[in-house]
Amino acid sequence: MHIKLLCGLGVLVVGIAVLTPSCTDRFAGCDKTLTCAQTNVGGEGGMGGEPGMSSGGAVTVLPCDGSCGGDAPHCHAETCVQCVDDEHCEAGYCDPESHTCTECVAGTHCPASAPVCEDGVCVGCSDETDCEGVADKPFCHEPSGACVECLPGDHESCGAGRLCHGQLHECVDGDEAGAATCEPCVADAHCPAGHRCVRPERFEGEGFVCLPERGAGCGDKRPLVHELGTLTSLDGEHVTICGHRFTSCRGLLGFSTAVTGCSAAEDVPPTGDGDTACGLEDVEDNARCRPFPPGARCTFRCQGPDDCPCGFSCAASACSLSYDEAHECP
Repeated sequence: MHIKLLCGLGVLVVGIAVLTPSCTDRFAGCDKTLTCAQTNVGGEGGMGGEPGMSSGGAVTVLPCDGSCGGDAPHCHAETCVQCVDDEHCEAGYCDPESHTCTECVAGTHCPASAPVCEDGVCVGCSDETDCEGVADKPFCHEPSGACVECLPGDHESCGAGRLCHGQLHECVDGDEAGAATCEPCVADAHCPAGHRCVRPERFEGEGFVCLPERGAGCGDKRPLVHELGTLTSLDGEHVTICGHRFTSCRGLLGFSTAVTGCSAAEDVPPTGDGDTACGLEDVEDNARCRPFPPGARCTFRCQGPDDCPCGFSCAASACSLSYDEAHECP
């Protein structure tokens, strides 16, 4: 009697030609790819000594019988599993023990933002040992769990002429105290003494700039005499900051300058639209365009002389563009 087992069907066929793929009487099992594997199932004996036949004439067939599917479409060690190799996973890796697709099997599979593989999931670091082997990012930023190039406030690791960016946690060009009041900054240390690198919420698009800490008060920090409240600096510190009552840092730095849209006499409102050319772009009411013969220059709103730069008065709710010694700062 000639016996064949269909690979994927596990059917005993007697005296009938079998379409491929099929397993001969000496290839009764199936491997992980559902192809015939040389397995002597059932031992010796049986009908006519044919392998795969028990002494009682029953056929022993391994569970690799084509029934694997759904969430466990692959056969491994007589069990239907989700995966056997990484190629069976649409994303991630095949765990060699559970034979399930996971985000990771080892830390080398994880990004620097979550460098530790824990139970098949990439999670954040807890100390610098978790960042060993992460290229160019040896430090653990514990609040975010990411391995980074440098830590906020630690600028020595960046070398001369470089600072650790307080938000990106990368070394960037910059010198300590290299940014002036109201200028853009990359770290608290980038600002002058007594200043912090913060982003005021008053004007959208202001970005991070150097502003003075409140200290004993804001009254002696003309024209930044208005307390903006507690802000979080770029380095992650909570600080109370002094700022301007009415204008943005862009408007303050542009004081008494001529810009495109506010340089000619006809640019001054109400005949012109010069106010929108001064200060932050697309932000209304943060700067003014006023006459400055023979043309015009930018200024900003004020409530009194303390809102204006030293040496300039407040007239008609805008800082005067003419210097006046009477309004010098003490």
